[in-house]
Amino acid sequence: MPREQAALQVFTWAGMSILGSVGFFTPKELPAIKLVPLAFGFVGYVVISNVSLEINSVGFYQVRAQRGAGAPSFQTLCGPLLNLRPAAGLFLSLSPSRRARRS
Repeated sequence: MPREQAALQVFTWAGMSILGSVGFFTPKELPAIKLVPLAFGFVGYVVISNVSLEINSVGFYQVRAQRGAGAPSFQTLCGPLLNLRPAAGLFLSLSPSRRARRS
């Protein structure tokens, strides 16, 4: 593992430990088997993003990524696998605004 990646993991672990201990969030332990679908979802997201970069130009990819299409797609595809229900306003908050439609 490269030194930079190891340092990133150490700082992430330390930061999450500190934030959890001061009450920013409640740490939760899960069996590793419950994290497997989530891990596969993220791996799939990265693979699809890389394939998209291979097929499309970087400029097109950046425009597509700014639209936020990944989040609702990920929620729609992986939500049922993890028994998650989106918040009522999630998809409405990700829809294009009136300002974006005018341009």
